[in-house]
Parts: sequence; structure tokens; C-alpha cells
Amino acid sequence: MGNGSRGRPRESSRQIGATIGTAVHRALERYAEWIDLAENDQRKWIDCLVDAELALAAREMDLEDEALILDAGQIKSIKAKVSNLLKYAQSEEVQQILRSPGMVEQDFLLPLEGWLVQGRIDKWVMQEDGTIEIVDWKTDAGPADQSISKHQFQMQLYALAMENCGKLPKKQALIKVRLVLLDHEKIHDYEFSMDTLDRKSTRLNSSHIPLSRMPSSA
Repeated sequence: MGNGSRGRPRESSRQIGATIGTAVHRALERYAEWIDLAENDQRKWIDCLVDAELALAAREMDLEDEALILDAGQIKSIKAKVSNLLKYAQSEEVQQILRSPGMVEQDFLLPLEGWLVQGRIDKWVMQEDGTIEIVDWKTDAGPADQSISKHQFQMQLYALAMENCGKLPKKQALIKVRLVLLDHEKIHDYEFSMDTLDRKSTRLNSSHIPLSRMPSSA
């Protein structure tokens, strides 16, 4: 059954990346189920999660099983990569984010001059002073500075969406967005003032950017 994936290298490559990203996000959303387990038990939990994501993908593609998408070696590689990415989630700084009160996987629709930008915020965190921060998990490889630059526009849209939803306290003068680069074991903080967001919204409204050119929320 592995021959199918070798015949479709582009499809399998996309599936590998999508499965890694989805599995990592699901694991972080459900961190309480595994983060305090022993290392071997963590690995078993992660392996089961990856198997479940692959099975779901196979059903959505109307295939009989996930082996028709990826071969055994590729599935093993995915599990190892997900496990490696989640090691940083066990650091003190990331655990603090995970355990902070807030909401996860929050969908939004952001109106911009007749367009509706659809996205999903991985998590927003309520701080002790009542202000709100946004958290976004990334599994990017490559140079960290490149990832930080690439995702800045997307993070501005998330900040605009948070401002637009009416959840921010009136005293909040800026929105911090925490980009957690799991592969680099690094957190980068963007800070967007309300004035900056208002100016950004005005420029977007006047430029009529079509949805197809908006960055992905993945």
C-alpha cells in the first residue's frame, strides 16, 4: 500500500506538513492530557494522536486507510517530528502560556471594506490586569528571522480581529501577539498599538486586498 504515496510525492509532502501542523496544534490544545506524563507515555499519546489525525484525513479523502496517503516510514517520521516539536512545549516559558487562562482555537470573521477575512486564533490569554494577549503556534523550519518577518502581517490581522470583536478592555492601549516558534525554541513578541491597528485597517480598506491573498491562519 506504500506504493501510492511514492507515486504522489507532492501529495504526500503536503500531507506530511499538514499532519505535523494539525497534530501539534491538537496536542497543545489538549496539553493537560499528556504534558505531565512520563516520557514513554507522552510518546504513546502523541503517536495515538498522529494516528487519529491520519485516519481522519483518510476519511476526508475517501480513502480506506492512511497508508494509502503515506508509507510506514513517513508516518514514523511524522511522529518523531511532532514529538520533537512538543519538547519545547514542556519548557517553563511555554508551559506558563499553556496553563494561563484564556480561550483556544477561536474562529473569527474580520470585515474589511466589503470583504470578510476568516481565520482562527490559536489562543488568547487573559492577563491578571484584564488585558488580552494573542498566542500563535508555528512549526516553521528555516531561519527564525524569516519566519518572524513572514508572519507579521498575519499577526496584525489577528490583532485587528481581536480589537474588532469587542473583548478588549478600554484601558488596553496595545495588543501583544506571542509567536511561538516551536522548531526554533523561541518566542517572538509583536506589539501593535491601537493607533497602528487603526492605520493598518484604513490602508487595508483602501487597497481592496482579495481574500485569496490573505495569509493562511494555519
